[in-house]
Amino acid sequence: MASRFLYLARHGEAAGEDGSLTAAGQEQAQLTGARLAAVPLAAIAHSPRPRAAQTARLIAGHRPGVPLTESAVLGDYIPGDPDPATLPPPFAPLVGSYTITERNEGAALARAAVEQFAAMGEEHLGPAGADAVRHELIVTHNFLIGWFIRQALDARGGWRTLHHKLADASVSFRP
Repeated sequence: MASRFLYLARHGEAAGEDGSLTAAGQEQAQLTGARLAAVPLAAIAHSPRPRAAQTARLIAGHRPGVPLTESAVLGDYIPGDPDPATLPPPFAPLVGSYTITERNEGAALARAAVEQFAAMGEEHLGPAGADAVRHELIVTHNFLIGWFIRQALDARGGWRTLHHKLADASVSFRP
């Protein structure tokens, strides 16, 4: 049976929204790279945001020869389109700070991310097909990591409550 293992890592600590990694963030990335050194990664994909790209490059330094790619669908956005009026009070102000257009775009990007990275078709697994075992690392942002975990667990709304300290996880998608 084919297996696709996604290793989900949040970017390291950064100086500001689009800033470079802090010294602590660089250390976090280096430690993540060392931690994943024995994993047979086939690919590393990352968000276009500088903090995620820098994190991915530092991790990739521990994995010479593993392809490193940027993916727009791994960006930093609200991955669903909840109506702020229907949310618990702690979440409504944050979600309400995004326009309906931004929420719709985020929902479309999240669907594309799941299709691209969590699908199990032969085009995703390579020539081994049904017998394939593929390990991939995604370096992205807290909400999207929560969205992937929500999809894997079929849990409604869970992407909003996943704490980033718990977001370093691996998720296995099986047909």
